[in-house]
Amino acid sequence: MGKVIRFLVYLILLALAYYLVPFLPRLVPALGQSKTAEFFIFIATPVLCFAISLIRGLFNGMDIIYIIFACGVYVPMIMIYKSTPVFIYGILYVLFCVFGVYVGSFAKSIRTPAVSKAEAEAAEAEEPVLTQTNEKNVQESDLNEKEAESEKDVTDIQNVSQKTDGIQKEEQKSDGISETKEEK
Repeated sequence: MGKVIRFLVYLILLALAYYLVPFLPRLVPALGQSKTAEFFIFIATPVLCFAISLIRGLFNGMDIIYIIFACGVYVPMIMIYKSTPVFIYGILYVLFCVFGVYVGSFAKSIRTPAVSKAEAEAAEAEEPVLTQTNEKNVQESDLNEKEAESEKDVTDIQNVSQKTDGIQKEEQKSDGISETKEEK
């Protein structure tokens, strides 16, 4: 819903540029009729169309639907006046809209990937370090576990060897006692 409202805001601004700006000299008598009307028709309206479309392109990129609706907003003006100059002005205004959206989307594409590329490079630079650190931690914990197991095994072996030594000594003692008994 928010996208539709933003889209409509740009179309309303375009409609104001198309319909209100060229008639400002007639609405405000202090502006005069001849040179001021030409200024608004030939300079102010195309500049406003370009500026509105540039902003639209910066925030939303290249949008064909916007350009189609920009044409559609001007169609009633052509139907009302039914003259060739009005049709030519409409084409001029739409060309400024197309150029504005194109420049805005180009600026957006330049701005956005640069940030994304820098973030991606930073992420790539950090990720292997984290991976290497994690691998080192895993290897160290594995080594610590293996050392603990080997120490346990060594102590077990020592205990077993001590027990076997003790058993052998007892056997030797018992053999010695039995031999002495046999000798007697």
